[in-house]
Amino acid sequence: METKNTSMNKSKQLLIHHLLEKKNWAVLTLIVLIITVMILPMLMDTDISEEYIAMGVAEVFIVILVNCLIDFNYLHDSKKYGYYLSKPISSIKRIHMVLISNALFATFFMGLLCLIGIILKLEIFEMFLVSSAWLLMLILLTSLSSLLSGNTIIAGLSTAFNFALPLFIMGVMYFAMDIVGDIVIGINVDIIMDYIIQNIYKIESLYLIEYGYNMSIMYFVVLGCNCLVIYGFMRWALKHRKNERIGEHIVFNGYKYFIALIFSIMVPFIFTNALYNHEYVTKLISFVILGTLTYYVALVILEKSFTLKKVAIKLLVIFMVVFLSIVLASGFAVKLIEKNIPDISEIDSIFVSSTDYILLPGDNDYVHLRDIDTEDVEKIKLPVYQSDEAKQLVLDLHKSLIDNPNYYYHTNVNIVYYLKDGSKTSRYFDLGYHGEDYNEKLEVILTKLMSTKEHKKIVYPFFYNDDYRNSLKNIRIEMSSKSYNEKIYLSKSEVEQFAFAVKQDIDYYLGHKDDGVVTIGYQDNYINFPSVIKGDDYEGDIENDYLYIEIWSGDSRFKNFDIPGYFVHTRAFIEDLN
Repeated sequence: METKNTSMNKSKQLLIHHLLEKKNWAVLTLIVLIITVMILPMLMDTDISEEYIAMGVAEVFIVILVNCLIDFNYLHDSKKYGYYLSKPISSIKRIHMVLISNALFATFFMGLLCLIGIILKLEIFEMFLVSSAWLLMLILLTSLSSLLSGNTIIAGLSTAFNFALPLFIMGVMYFAMDIVGDIVIGINVDIIMDYIIQNIYKIESLYLIEYGYNMSIMYFVVLGCNCLVIYGFMRWALKHRKNERIGEHIVFNGYKYFIALIFSIMVPFIFTNALYNHEYVTKLISFVILGTLTYYVALVILEKSFTLKKVAIKLLVIFMVVFLSIVLASGFAVKLIEKNIPDISEIDSIFVSSTDYILLPGDNDYVHLRDIDTEDVEKIKLPVYQSDEAKQLVLDLHKSLIDNPNYYYHTNVNIVYYLKDGSKTSRYFDLGYHGEDYNEKLEVILTKLMSTKEHKKIVYPFFYNDDYRNSLKNIRIEMSSKSYNEKIYLSKSEVEQFAFAVKQDIDYYLGHKDDGVVTIGYQDNYINFPSVIKGDDYEGDIENDYLYIEIWSGDSRFKNFDIPGYFVHTRAFIEDLN
C-alpha cells in the first residue's frame, strides 16, 4: 500500500513538473490569444465574432502540436532516451504524463475561449464540440507518430498524415471507382461515392463533424472508439519499437511502405483528375508508371537510400496487381449490366435532366436525384415524361449514348426510369466534347424529344403548362433593354397573350435550322430559348438588340430569359405593353 502511494505521489510530482515546464508556453499562448481574439477586433473596429474565436482555436491547435512534439522529442534522441530509461518510471507512464499534461494545457485555453464565446453569446457550440474532439485525437496521434518516427520533423509530418489517413483512404476508393466509371458508360462516380460516404464509409461521423450539427450519445461513442484505436496502436508501437533505429526517418518498415503505397495511388489520382482525363486506359497506365515513380521517390526520401530492398519491390508488385485486379474485375462485371435497358411496357415515367439536383416546386430546397423514389414522383410533381412517344425517344437516346457518348459540347445526361413495380433504374452519362467528331444520332433524337409537348412543358412550364401558370398569382414581368426598363403587372388575359406569343416563337424555332440543343430535360436555372445564327430568318443586329425579362409571382422570381431578336411575336407583345 505504501509503495502504491509512493508511486502515485511520484506520478503527481512528475505531472506537476510537466505542467510547470509549460509556463512560458502558457504565457506566450495567452498573449497571442489576447491579441488575436480581443485586441485585433478592437483595432479593426469590429465585434469579437465566431471567426476570431475560430482563429484562437487554430492557434491552440498549433501550440499543442508543437508542445507534444517537443515533449516527445526524447524518443528521437538516443542519449535522452537512454537517460529516461534509467529513471524509475516506465516508458508508458512517461507517455501518459505527457498526454495528460498537454490535455490539461489544451483544456485550459479551449475553456478560456469557450468562456469568451458564452459571455458574448456567440454560436460556438458546434465548433467546440468538433475541435475539442480533434484536439484530443491530435494529442494521441502525436504520441503514436513520435513512436513510429525516428526524428521530430518526420513525427510532425506523420501526425498530419495519420490525421488525414481516412481522407487518403477515401481518395483511394474514389480513384478505384473513377476507373470503374470510365470503363462502364452510364455510371456517375460522384453519386456512388456520395452513397458510400453517407451509408458505408461515414467520413463525417469518423471525424465527428456530423455530431457537431446533431449532438447525441454517438459523439462520445465514436470519440471513445477513435481514441481507443489510436491508443491501442500507440501501445503496440511502444512495445515493438526498435530504439536502435532512432535517427532514421521512420522506425517501422511496414509503416514506411504503407505511406509510400498510399502516395503511389494519390499522386496518379490527383494528376489524372487535374487533367480531366476520362480514359480508363490512361488512368491505368498513369497508375502503373506514376505510381511506381512516386513509390520509389517516397522510399528514397524515407530510407535515405537510392537502393530499394527486395521486400519493398515485392510489396509494390503485389499491391498493384491486387488493386488492378479488383478495379478491372469490378469494372467489367458492372459492364455486363451496362446495356440493361428497361422495356417500355415496364416504365411508368422517366425523368431526364442535365443536373443532379432538383428544385422542389413551391419550395426553395434542392433534392438529389438519388433521394427521389417512384412514390415521390406524384407527391412532388416531378416533371417526368409519360407518353409512349417520349418514353421511346428517351430509350433511343439511352441506346445511342451507350454506343457513342460523344457530343459537340460537354454536358451531362441523367436518366431515371421509374418503373411500374415501384423500383427505379438510374443512368448518368458524361457527354464529352469531340468537336466535329460527335454522335450525330444524339442530335436527331434530342431534337425530336425537344419537339414533344411533354418536353416543352418540362422546360418551359410557364408557357406550356396551363395548370402551372394558373397556379401563380400577381404575375409581373420586369424588362430591360437599350431603350427602357419597365416593371409591369399582367392581367390574366395579358398573361395568356404573353404565353401564346412566346409559344409561337418557340414552336417555330425549336430544332429549326441552325438551332443547337440547349436544354436536355428538366432545368431549374437560367433557360435559353432556341438559338439561331443571324441569317435569312432574321436580318437585325442580334448582339445589340437585347431584351432581358424576369418573370415574378408576388415576391418570387422564378424564371429569367433573354428574348432573341428573332422572336417577333414575343417582341410585338412587349411593344404593345409599352
